[in-house]
Amino acid sequence: MKTCRVCKVVNPECGFSNSELSLNSPQCRECKADYHKRKISDLKTKPDKYKNFCQKRRDSSRVSKSKTGHQKYNLSFSFGMTVEEYNSKLAAQNGACAICKKPERMVMRGKLLKLAVDHSHATGRNRSLLCSACNRFVGVLEKDADLLAAAISYLRSHEEQEAKEAEEIAKEIFGDEV
Repeated sequence: MKTCRVCKVVNPECGFSNSELSLNSPQCRECKADYHKRKISDLKTKPDKYKNFCQKRRDSSRVSKSKTGHQKYNLSFSFGMTVEEYNSKLAAQNGACAICKKPERMVMRGKLLKLAVDHSHATGRNRSLLCSACNRFVGVLEKDADLLAAAISYLRSHEEQEAKEAEEIAKEIFGDEV
C-alpha cells in the first residue's frame, strides 16, 4: 500500500504509475491525471510555451530523430543485429528476398518497406532477409510443414484441371487441329 502525496489517500500499489518518478514522489493515477490536465490547460493559454512543451514531449518520446537510429534500435533490440550486418546480408542477397528473389514490393504509409529479418521462433536464430509476402508465408507454414505439402498439392491439382479445361476450349474453337 502507498499513500498519495497529493490527496493523502492510501491506495494499493496498482493505483500508482510504474514510472521511476512516481517511486520517488508517489501520486495516485487520478491525482497525476488531474495534474497533467491542469498543466496542459495552463500551457494552452500561453501558445509559445505550449508549442515548446509539445515539441519537447515529441522529441523525448522518440528513440532517435533519424530513420537509421530507429532502424539501428529495432535491429539490435529485436534481432541482436547491427545495421552493418543487415546491409551485408542485403548485399549478399543482391537486395532481393531469399525465397522469391524479388525486391520488397509492400508499401506502407507511402513508403517501400525494407526486407524483413526472418528468424526461427523456436531458437531465435536469424536466417535470411525476406519480402513481406514470403515472410508471412514462412510464418504460417513454419508451424506445420505438412501444410506446405498440402498447398503445393492443391495448386498442382488446379493447374492440371485448368490445363484440361483450356485444352477442351481450344478443341471447341479450333477443332481437332490442336
